[in-house]
Amino acid sequence: MINTDSASFMQSQVVVGGSGVHSIQMAPDGKIYLTTDLFIDSLHRINNPSAPGASCNYQYNAFGLEGNWHYYCLPQFLQKYKVYIHYSGHCQFDTVSFSSDIWPPPDSLHWDFGDPLSGAANFSNDTTPTHIYTSPGNYTVELFVRHIDKRFDTAWITIPIDQTPQPALGPDQTICEGDSVTFDAGFCNQCTFRWDNLLMGQMNIGNEQTFIAYDSGIYAVTVASPYDCPLGRDTVQLAVVTEATVAVEPPSLAICSGDTTELALQCNVSTCDFWWTAVGSSPLVTGYSSGSGDSIQQMLLNSDTVDQTVTYTITPANPFCTGIPYDYPVVVHPLPDVWFDPPVLVVCSGQAAIINLYSHVAGATFSWTAVGSSGNVTGFSDGSGSVINQVLQNTGNTTGYVTYQVTPTGSEGCIGNPIEYIVTVLPVVEATVSPPSTVLCSGDTTDILLQCNLSGCTFSWSAVASSPLVSGYASGTGDSIQQALFNSDTIDQSVTYSIVPSVSGCGADTTDYSVLIHPRPPVSVTITASINPACSGIPVTFTAIPANGGTNPFYQWRVNGINTGTNNSIFTYYPASGDQVSCILTSSESCISGNPATSNPITMSVVEQPAVSLAPCFDTITTLNAKPYKLKGGIPLGGNYTGPGVDQFTGYFFPALAGVGSKAIKYTYTNVYQCTNYFIRTITVINPAPFTCGDDILDIRDSTTYPTVQIGTQCWMAANLNYGTEIPHTSSQRDNCIPEKYVRPTSYVPPPSFYQWDELMKYEDTEQIQGLCPPAWHVPSEVDWNILFTNWTNNAFAGAPLKYSGYSGFNALLSGVEHFNRSWNFIDFAVMFWSSTSHGPWKAWAHGMNEQNYSVSYYPSYRANAFSVRCIRD
Repeated sequence: MINTDSASFMQSQVVVGGSGVHSIQMAPDGKIYLTTDLFIDSLHRINNPSAPGASCNYQYNAFGLEGNWHYYCLPQFLQKYKVYIHYSGHCQFDTVSFSSDIWPPPDSLHWDFGDPLSGAANFSNDTTPTHIYTSPGNYTVELFVRHIDKRFDTAWITIPIDQTPQPALGPDQTICEGDSVTFDAGFCNQCTFRWDNLLMGQMNIGNEQTFIAYDSGIYAVTVASPYDCPLGRDTVQLAVVTEATVAVEPPSLAICSGDTTELALQCNVSTCDFWWTAVGSSPLVTGYSSGSGDSIQQMLLNSDTVDQTVTYTITPANPFCTGIPYDYPVVVHPLPDVWFDPPVLVVCSGQAAIINLYSHVAGATFSWTAVGSSGNVTGFSDGSGSVINQVLQNTGNTTGYVTYQVTPTGSEGCIGNPIEYIVTVLPVVEATVSPPSTVLCSGDTTDILLQCNLSGCTFSWSAVASSPLVSGYASGTGDSIQQALFNSDTIDQSVTYSIVPSVSGCGADTTDYSVLIHPRPPVSVTITASINPACSGIPVTFTAIPANGGTNPFYQWRVNGINTGTNNSIFTYYPASGDQVSCILTSSESCISGNPATSNPITMSVVEQPAVSLAPCFDTITTLNAKPYKLKGGIPLGGNYTGPGVDQFTGYFFPALAGVGSKAIKYTYTNVYQCTNYFIRTITVINPAPFTCGDDILDIRDSTTYPTVQIGTQCWMAANLNYGTEIPHTSSQRDNCIPEKYVRPTSYVPPPSFYQWDELMKYEDTEQIQGLCPPAWHVPSEVDWNILFTNWTNNAFAGAPLKYSGYSGFNALLSGVEHFNRSWNFIDFAVMFWSSTSHGPWKAWAHGMNEQNYSVSYYPSYRANAFSVRCIRD
């Protein structure tokens, strides 16, 4: 296609035929065949598809179907498949390269070179592999092919591998003068040979497979193959000498007595015979003799205690050379022996067997194994060294033995014959005492029986006491000990008998046998009361403390002489004043006196419980989000508060910790007699109602409603606090559990309320506490007031907007103040509001506004003055 754009392409078309075309196909002959309508008996053909325009030679009805019709379809032409193997190279030990001619192209292929002796190298999956054949001959190479259309083919070819010469002339050689050697290059079919003496410069001195050499030189052979394979070459050196010498392997030899020489005799020339004579360094070395051959194998014996030598004089023999004798000494080490000191050993069980080991051969060392005559004999073990030192035990009642087999080893490693050494181990006489132990009460009699592990035993004993307060014991003889023993001490004492059996043999171990003697202490019991005097209605626990009561004492409690209670060291009951309590103890001990015993009596004094009350000096209804407040009102003073949400260390109630619901608050008081009583009052915690600042709030304590106002970030009441019970302004407000207020007669509705600072703060000096404010509200601190003032820069400008005539919504009425319970002042002219921030022990901060000034004043006022109160949201 000459033109690359579609428009030009269409404009360049040349019409070569006018019939429609249904099917089109390129045939294996390189021509394109076409079909048109149904039931046509011929095909159209483009004879030269690659030629442009009319030169493509389109031929209508060019190919007849021999009476057959086509039905639009064209045949699937047979594909031509081929697999041919090609190779280059034909020589042994040379690379043979393989390639293939395959159609259609292969998907994969596998080569088998017909050379199984080459192992894994006999196979390859490469496209152009190579292979090296190590033997000449004919090899059948197989190529297995999988075509890309998944069809399989296999091809074979037999290739000849011609011999590549590999001459091998062997090692360098030495011959005697006048002798000769024949070198053989090895058989090579139809090969040619050339021999050269490189050392002498003699070239092409032979052309046969073999060559006979008489002179010294470096002989080289070159072998040429008739198959154009690489030349084969090898060289060998020949030395010609006049003397034959001996070399012995190993070069030197030292053996142990009784070992056999293993001497290999070698000559410097290729052909040699050997003969030898031998002589020993001492009559104590034997086993050697003269002889001939190419090896000397003789067992040599040395019965001396020092090294001896056998010297072999070896002479080589060759018809053409003079043999040079060679002296070869063989050192024969003696075998070490072992002897013992003492020669015989008998020990008693528990004694050390000490055996010194010696040898007549200097430098010998020793090792041994050991075995006992029975399982009763122990203490032995295998080991090494010059002394056997082992403590042997014989727990049987008959004589035992330990057999040591000692093996000596010379300094040169020669191992001598093992020798047995037997140690006799005698048993030790042992006493058996029954019963295994004896425990007596003072005054009881021993009954100790004595027996021995061997027959014919007699016994003697000595006795010693643990204290001078023990008596009745004595030394003696016999087969039993029966003595009345007395202990006048207050604690356990003992008598130890040292018992010795007597019988012929190794002697006897002393057996120490202790008799424990309990004293007979008196039984007693002391009782104590958990409290006395006791509170009325409170149980009292009595505890009995026994002395010498034993492991299972019995307790009988008595009240006013009447048996009561159970068998227990603890007795609890509700006493009446004047009751007398005692206990009778019966001991379970066997070695005692004064059993049973009666305790000390206890006379009880009973006092009444204290009267306890809890006034509601705190909010009995609050919300979950209210601040913690202090619990007060418990009488008598000095008790403690407990219950849900109560910190019993500070006495504060935390609504958030208590949770929603009715909470029982318990006030508990304990008097000096440890008599305790309590009073319970309920605080109800409710979920706070939804609130948005600006809405009215309802004080859940008295159902009073207050307007609110949002000023900056703070939410304030827009009216003065009006909570509590009105009292005359001439009377001081008191800490009496009643929230009190002063009300000035006025036309205001409701009339304004006034509070002294301590009453407002519920008599606590803590900033921002709830005080008398509703739950979730608190008495504003100086920080709260100052934040309020910053909405108008500072206090100097805050008065006007905060007054009833201002625009802030704070609506401060000029309701006046009450001074020291005496008089009302500044009515309709000024107003004062309390802060929760104190100013020393007698004053607190207050803020005032009047009719004339734009500012809000700071005023440290006496707490006894009564001012208005505004609360702020927590």
